[in-house]
Amino acid sequence: MSNPTPNMLPEDPDLGDEDASMPTREVDGEVELDPDADPDAIDSIDADRLASGADDDDAWAGEDRVG
Repeated sequence: MSNPTPNMLPEDPDLGDEDASMPTREVDGEVELDPDADPDAIDSIDADRLASGADDDDAWAGEDRVG
């Protein structure tokens, strides 16, 4: 019998609560991209994830798994 649910990867202990490479700010309790951030420094994967409203638990941050 095969396992229908793959094993979850362990969390990275070096990954902090907030990824410093992602220029975000909190506005009224919601995390948004910082409009004053350097556009060349924004990872498009993170920008798409934030724009879609995806939960951190269900998303990838660059090449590292979040949550």
